[in-house]
Amino acid sequence: MSALAILLAALFFVLLKNKDNRMFFQRQSIKKLPNFKTIDIFDNIIDSNDFIGNVLYVQFLDPGDIDDIQLFQNVFSSWSKEGLRILAITNDWNAWPKEMKDQKNTSLFITEECNKLKENFRSPLHQNHYYIFDDKGELRDWGQNNLGYEKGPKIRLKELLKNEYFKITDFIPYNDIFSIPWFENIVRKYPEIRLRNNYIIVALFASFCNSCLSAVLVEQLKEIARSEKICVIGVLNSDYFAEEDVKALRSQLEIEFLICLSDKELTETWSRYIREFREDELNNIIIVAESSGHIQKLFHKNCGCYEELSSFGKRLINE
Repeated sequence: MSALAILLAALFFVLLKNKDNRMFFQRQSIKKLPNFKTIDIFDNIIDSNDFIGNVLYVQFLDPGDIDDIQLFQNVFSSWSKEGLRILAITNDWNAWPKEMKDQKNTSLFITEECNKLKENFRSPLHQNHYYIFDDKGELRDWGQNNLGYEKGPKIRLKELLKNEYFKITDFIPYNDIFSIPWFENIVRKYPEIRLRNNYIIVALFASFCNSCLSAVLVEQLKEIARSEKICVIGVLNSDYFAEEDVKALRSQLEIEFLICLSDKELTETWSRYIREFREDELNNIIIVAESSGHIQKLFHKNCGCYEELSSFGKRLINE
């Protein structure tokens, strides 16, 4: 690696470490379906209030972008007959493939006010996103179109339209961390875990490079791990990471707490849930347990409580 590359890598991690962590916890600034009234290309009046009472999928798209079209087609073919209202917003209707134009009876297309609507949705002008709103008009999910269907809207649509959703208690159906088979294997390998701490924190990472949040959580865990009262352990999904990755992360992020790969049993269960739901639901899961084994708290995507991790750790240290 050249000296310049090393310098740039070091600069990246310094910037990441010093960046205001709160920005990584902030979601899209809109919380509800914006108010708007316009006319679509079929001269239908489109009023945002008319969507209340239905699950609504909104997608800004470029008909010349294959990622945009594939995402729209997947959502349409999977959910248009399941009660989903679909609003596709583009500034170039004429470029749409013919088969997409034939879907006008069940999807609503808006063209003229595309950029104005992007402002209403707080969507970047040069980056296309999708949005999912529940029947009360509350924002339930959003993301870039290039995430694709599986990593993007699939799980939230299953949750809203089929009542199928990821529950952390299905993945970790225990109250005692020492009753979890994969954690027992870690303890057998590192028996000192039982001996020297008042609390145990285990962080499960299915992905690291895809989310700045993981890096922020690691920085917070590093601070918490400085206390002799708390044992911090990082576990990486071995379907996505190898021993070389463990060494690289420890070195690049200057991690001193234990990091290990998931065993076969955890990996099989973990990866099955990822396939059934999506990766970000199974990433950045943090288990906090007392030395007795009692699980005191779970931090995960759907709890909306990541911003509490640092203060929660400080409370444990000061007890």
